[in-house]
Amino acid sequence: MKKLKALFQIVTLLMSIFTVYLLDTKEVSAAENLACCEKVRDSDTYCAFVNENLCDDDLQKQVGTQCAGTTFCGLGCCWDPNTGEYGRNTNRATCENEGGSFDASDASCANVPALQEGCCQLPSGCSYVTQTACRAAITDLSQLRLNDVFRTDIQDEYSCQNLCRSADAGCFIPNDLNADQCSFGFRSEFDEQDGTFREGVYCSNVPICEATKQHSKSCLTPQQAQYFGDDDNVHWFDSLGNPEEVVGSVYTGYVDDVRYERSCDPDNDNTNNPNCGFCDSIGQSNICGKVELNAGSDYQCVSLDCGTGNGDVFKWIPSNDFDTGWKYSEEGDNNFNIKNGDAWCYYEGVKGEGRDLVGSRDYLFRCKDGEIIPEIQGDGRSKVCYMSFDENKRPNANFVPNQGADCLNVANNDELEGNGECNQEDEYQKAICNRQKRCDDLGSV
Repeated sequence: MKKLKALFQIVTLLMSIFTVYLLDTKEVSAAENLACCEKVRDSDTYCAFVNENLCDDDLQKQVGTQCAGTTFCGLGCCWDPNTGEYGRNTNRATCENEGGSFDASDASCANVPALQEGCCQLPSGCSYVTQTACRAAITDLSQLRLNDVFRTDIQDEYSCQNLCRSADAGCFIPNDLNADQCSFGFRSEFDEQDGTFREGVYCSNVPICEATKQHSKSCLTPQQAQYFGDDDNVHWFDSLGNPEEVVGSVYTGYVDDVRYERSCDPDNDNTNNPNCGFCDSIGQSNICGKVELNAGSDYQCVSLDCGTGNGDVFKWIPSNDFDTGWKYSEEGDNNFNIKNGDAWCYYEGVKGEGRDLVGSRDYLFRCKDGEIIPEIQGDGRSKVCYMSFDENKRPNANFVPNQGADCLNVANNDELEGNGECNQEDEYQKAICNRQKRCDDLGSV
C-alpha cells in the first residue's frame, strides 16, 4: 500500500512538472506574439502593447517589450510649436506623429527652455505665456524681435498686465517746453523724465504742444509701428515729427478712434492712391513706400508685385493641352502679371523624356517684395523643380528629390497590381508602359 501511494505521488509530481512546462510554453509563445506598436493599424491609438499583427507596418514596433521600455514610446514633454500649448508625461509617438515637439529629458516640462514662462509685450497688449507662444504671436510682426518683447523677469500675470499698462501710447508733455518738445510714444519711454503723459492722445491735440496736425506723410519706423500695431501703412506726422493716424482716416485727435473717409476703403487695393494709406488690404500686395512724382516725392502704398515684361525668366504660357492650363515654352511670357509670392520653375533647355541637357540645372524663381529672386537646391540635378498652379492659375513651385535613378531600377513586371492600363500586345511596348507606370507611382508616394 505504501509502495502504491509512493508511486502515485511520483506520477502526480511528474504530471505536475509536465503541466507547468506546458503552461510556461504557452505563456512564452503568447509573449512572443505581443509587441509595443508605435501605432495600431487603421486607428488613432499610439503605444499599445498588442498582437504584433495589429501594428502599423509603416511605423516602429518592438516584439516582447512593454511600451514603457521603448524609445519611441518613452514619456517626455510635448508642446505645439505653433501655439505654445504643452502636455506633461506624453509618449513620443503620440507627440511627434501629431506634429508636436518632444523633449525626453524633462517629462514634467518644468525646465524646457521653449516653455519658459514670461510676459509677452505686444502692441495689442501683454499676456503671461510661454516663450513658444510669444514667438508664434510675433510671426506676422516683422518689426518685433523675441528678445525685445519677451520678459522672463516678470513672474506672474498681474505684474505682466501692470507692465503693459505702462506701454499705453500717448503724448508726453515735458515740464520745460523751452528745453524739450512734446513727444508721442509709450508711457514707459518717459518714466525718467519730468512731465505729464496724456494717454491715447496725439500731440497735435494738445494745444500747449503747438504741433500742427497732418503736416507730412511717411512710413513708420519699427519702434513707431509698435504704437499702432502695423508696419505697412502710410501715416500722417505732425509738425514736430510725431506719428499720427493712417492717411485717409478721419482725424479726431485720439489714437483709438479710427474711422476712414469715403475716399479710403480698407477693403480695396490702394496701390498708388494718394488719398488712402491703408496698405496690404488684399494680402501682401503693397506696402508703404516713397514714390517720385513730377511735383516732387510722396509716400503711398506701393506694389510689391513684379509685374509684366519678365518673359526672360517666366517661360509658362496658357495651354489647353494640360490639366493645369499651362505649359513650358522657351519663348517666354511677357504678358503674365507676376504677383508678390508667386513662384515658378525655370529649366535650362528641353525638359523631360531623357532630353535634359548634360550639366543643366533646375531653377526656382520667386517674386518677393517686388524683386525676382532665383533659388537653387542640391548639386547638379539631385533635386528638380516641380511646377503647379492653384485654382486661380497662380504659379507655385517647389524643389523635390530627383527619383530618376529609382525609376531606372524599377522592375519590368508584366502586370501592375490594380492597374490594367498596360495591355499592349507588343511585349516591348508593354514593358515600357509598365516601367513608366511604376516610375509615376514613385512620384505619388
